[in-house]
Amino acid sequence: MSTQRRTALVVGVALAMMTVLGPMAAGAALPAGALGIAALIFTVVAILDVVIALGLYPFLSGAGALLAWTAVVLRITYAAVLVAAAGILVSASDEALFAAIWQLGLFVFGVHLVLVGATAFVGERFPGGSGCWSASPDLDTSSTGR
Repeated sequence: MSTQRRTALVVGVALAMMTVLGPMAAGAALPAGALGIAALIFTVVAILDVVIALGLYPFLSGAGALLAWTAVVLRITYAAVLVAAAGILVSASDEALFAAIWQLGLFVFGVHLVLVGATAFVGERFPGGSGCWSASPDLDTSSTGR
């Protein structure tokens, strides 16, 4: 198995784990008042976010190292903010402060997603400009080489 394929597999498994763990923390443990368990799950999700961020770099780097590293750093920053918010759940048991800090982190994550979209559009690893552009037969992408 190639390194690129192995990296994609690790990122895919980490994303699948986050799909299960995220709702467990935000939708089950937090509303039930199990703040310590929610904080632990959010911390695991943050660790998975770092794994995903580092694994995405090779795929994003086709758009340029600066853009790719900025996207990676923003995702890692989101993970750090999530861990800080999770710490609030354990130390202060303040769900309102947790929510405020997490919302700040979600803003950072949103900027990360915009950059990932930009790298997918201009990068070399996502043929056809990815997603919506290649799905429409009415769009002429021949001038961009995609």
